[in-house]
Amino acid sequence: MLFRSLADDDFLEPEALQKTIQKLEKTPGAVAAYAPWEQVDGLTGAYQGPALNMGPETTFRKEEAMLLFGRIAQNWIFPEIGIYRTEAAQRWMTPVQRQHWAFVWIFRMLKEGPVLLQPEPFYHFQTRNKHATSHLGVEQVIERLDHYRAGMEEGLRLALQLSPPARRPEYQKLGMELVTHFMAGRIWNAANVAMKTGRFRVALELSRRLQFYPSDMPEFPRQLVLMALVEELKEGMHLGGVQQLVVPEGADLNGLVEAMLRQGIRVQRGSLGPEKACLVRQNEERRRMVEEGAAPEQVRSEEHTSELQSPCNLVCRLLLEKK
Repeated sequence: MLFRSLADDDFLEPEALQKTIQKLEKTPGAVAAYAPWEQVDGLTGAYQGPALNMGPETTFRKEEAMLLFGRIAQNWIFPEIGIYRTEAAQRWMTPVQRQHWAFVWIFRMLKEGPVLLQPEPFYHFQTRNKHATSHLGVEQVIERLDHYRAGMEEGLRLALQLSPPARRPEYQKLGMELVTHFMAGRIWNAANVAMKTGRFRVALELSRRLQFYPSDMPEFPRQLVLMALVEELKEGMHLGGVQQLVVPEGADLNGLVEAMLRQGIRVQRGSLGPEKACLVRQNEERRRMVEEGAAPEQVRSEEHTSELQSPCNLVCRLLLEKK
C-alpha cells in the first residue's frame, strides 16, 4: 500500500484506516480506495464533519468511468485522500503541471483496476491550530480555479477513453455539462471564501462570472459592490479631490468611517438605496467614477442636491447594482 501525503498538522484514524485497507483487499483487483477528510478544529478539538459528500459506498470499474466522473462532478468531490496499491501507483502517479492532480490520477488508477469511494473518513484535517489560523487550501480555492477545470477536463478525456466508442460523442456532451456544473460550484465557493475573508473585490469579480453558469447557488448580497468600493476606498485608492462619501442609510460601513476620517474625508448617510453610493469631489478635480463595465448612460452627475447645495461640489452617483 502507498499513502500519497500527510500534512504535519493532520493525522490518521488508525481503526478507520484499517477498515479501509480491509475493504480494498477484499475487492478483487481493486487498486485504490478514496475517502473524504474529517475537518477538526485544532484549537478546540471539535469535529466539524466530513468535508466532502462522497455519496454511498461504491466500487467503480473501467466500464463505469462516466458514472465515476458524474459522481465527482455532481457532488463536487476532490479525490485527494486515498490508499493505493503500490504497483499501480508507481506507474501512474507522475506529476501534472497545469491540471489539478486528483482528477487526473483517479482515472489513471481506474485504467489499472476498480476504485472504491467510501463515505467514512480516515484522514483528519485541522482547519486551524495554535500555529496557524488559516491554511493553504483557502488560497487554492480562489487561485487555482483554472487548474480545477483543466483537471476535470483531463479526467473527462480519460473517462471517455474507457467508454464504448459509439457512446463517446453523447458522453462528451454530458461530460462538459458536468464540468460546467462542477465549476459553477467552485466559483461560488471561491467567491464566498473571498467575501468571508474580507476580499470583497475578488468576491465581486468571481460572483460576476456566475452569470455565465447555470446555477441554483444562493445569490450574493446586493451590497457586495458597495463592500468592494469600501475596500478600495479603505486602501486609499481613487481619493484625489474627494471631500465626502455618501452611503445608503442601512449600509454596513465595516470600519469605513475611521478609514475615511484618516484621509480627511467625511462619511454621510443618505437615502440612496442599497445599490448606490456617492463620492463628492471638488469641481476642478471632478471626474466620473464609473463602475467597471457600467454603461455611460447609467451614471448621473448633479451640481446641486438636496443634501449638498454648494456649487463647488459635484455628486457622482455610482450605480453599483450587481450585474
